[in-house]
Amino acid sequence: MYTFQSRVRYSELSCDEQLSIPGIVNYFQDCSTFQSEDLGRGIDWLNEHNRCWVVNSWQGKIFRRPTLGETIHICTWPHDMRGMFGERNFCIRDAAGQDLVIAESLWTYMDTSKMRPVKVDKDVLATYRLEDPIRAEWKGRKILVPDDMEVMEPIKVGAHLLDTNGHVNNGKYVMLAMEYVPVRFEISAFRVEYKRSALPGEKMVPYVKRTQERIVVVFKDTEEQIDTIVEFERGTIC
Repeated sequence: MYTFQSRVRYSELSCDEQLSIPGIVNYFQDCSTFQSEDLGRGIDWLNEHNRCWVVNSWQGKIFRRPTLGETIHICTWPHDMRGMFGERNFCIRDAAGQDLVIAESLWTYMDTSKMRPVKVDKDVLATYRLEDPIRAEWKGRKILVPDDMEVMEPIKVGAHLLDTNGHVNNGKYVMLAMEYVPVRFEISAFRVEYKRSALPGEKMVPYVKRTQERIVVVFKDTEEQIDTIVEFERGTIC
C-alpha cells in the first residue's frame, strides 16, 4: 500500500465546510501519481516510452467527509493487472485509521504514439506490488443514461480544464458535474464512467437528470457523442 499524509485545506472545502467531492478525486489521483513517480514509472518515464494510463471508471463510497485542518491519510494499491487493464483501490483514512472514503477504479494502458490500448509492459508489472482488493459491494462500471434529461449551457474546453495528457482531466468532469448538485443533496456514493477525452477548443454539452435519490450528469460533444457520465447518489452518511 502506498500512503501519504495531508491536512484538509480551506481551498479543498465545499460550502458545507467538508472536503469536496472533487477534492476527494484529486487526492486519489495525486496518490496514484505519487506512487508511480516514487517507483520510477511516473510522467517522465511514461512520456519517454510513449505510454500513459487512462482511467475508465471511478466508484466511491463515502462514510464521512473530513473537515478543515483534519489530518488524513490517502492510500492506494493496485489489486489486478491483466492484459491492457489495471484495477486500483483507494481510501482516505482519519488519524485513527478509520476509513472515511473508499474507491475502486479501472485503468487502461495506452500506447500514445498509436493512441490505442496495449498490454502492460513486463517491467511495469514487476514494478507494482499487487494487494488484496477492498471487500465492498460495488455497482457495475457502466452507468445507465436516463431518459428526459435537461440540456444545459455548453462548456468550452479551456486550458484550465486540461492535464498533462492534453485533454480534460478526470477530476474536472466531477468538478463540473457538481454545478448541478443542490447544496443540501448529501452525496454518499459516486460513479464516473469515461468514454471519450474532450480536447481543447471543443464544447461539452451537459445533460442532467435529478431525482430525490440520484443525480446523473452526462457530458456530450456537439455531435452528441458521450464524453463522460457522472452519477451521484444520496444516502445516509455514517
